[in-house]
Amino acid sequence: MSWIFPSKAFGEYEGFGNGNLEMFKGDPLKALAREICQNSLDACEDDTKPVEVEFIIHKVKTRNFPGTYQLDQIIDKCEDFWKNDKNAKIHAFLREAKETLQSSDMNVLRISDFNTKGLTGAYAEDEMTPWIGLVKASAVSVKSDTKAAGSYGIGKAAPFVNSTLQTVFYRTLDTNQERAVQGVARLMAFKDESYGDPDPVSRSVGYFGNGENNMLLES
Repeated sequence: MSWIFPSKAFGEYEGFGNGNLEMFKGDPLKALAREICQNSLDACEDDTKPVEVEFIIHKVKTRNFPGTYQLDQIIDKCEDFWKNDKNAKIHAFLREAKETLQSSDMNVLRISDFNTKGLTGAYAEDEMTPWIGLVKASAVSVKSDTKAAGSYGIGKAAPFVNSTLQTVFYRTLDTNQERAVQGVARLMAFKDESYGDPDPVSRSVGYFGNGENNMLLES
């Protein structure tokens, strides 16, 4: 299990100023509650029963959070790559991320919903499913109901702005009894030659999984 940030493959450099994330930074908690609850309502399984959404904060040992040591190293690489950038927001984010990763304990917000279909299609190949649309797609929204409220795939950014690491772990048990889990971090480009890619500069989005082809884990 590890964090993998794909190479930008000689494409564009991706910085910290993600427009979708910036949209929700004005009132992040309000955006989080609104977007999460809307997504859960859109995925209702039995419309004769209410959808329940549960928000619980857990304090955990930082060393027990998946991939913290590696993520700490990645933050260092981001800091080195962007050290001469004049954008104060970059350095403020990296400083707060380092403080979180080097603290003994950290707060983790777990959001669970009930009477929903879950994120189906986690193991599908060459198909845009609800799991792929949320976890591994940008500007894409996959809704099972044509009357669903969200349609532009922007709301998925709301949880990231509520994290000092801009990191979210997705976990599902869907109506087909398939289980899956994967972490996603939305950071910024950095240089890491240990990946062995011809272009050692990464993209800004990385995934925590089984370490092979950025695949998910069976939860």
